[in-house]
Amino acid sequence: MAEKKLFAVDLGASGGKCFIGFFDGGAFRMEEVHRFAHEGVTFFMPDRTGAVTE
Repeated sequence: MAEKKLFAVDLGASGGKCFIGFFDGGAFRMEEVHRFAHEGVTFFMPDRTGAVTE
């Protein structure tokens, strides 16, 4: 069986990680390939009266 490669992303509250998984039919292994930080984003949108709210 040819080795299959899978991609996975884990998103947490303040960061994330990317993984590649390898499956050869009998064993599975994962390697972390990237880590990144992220912060919350505030959105301001008009409500139905036109007032801008958070």
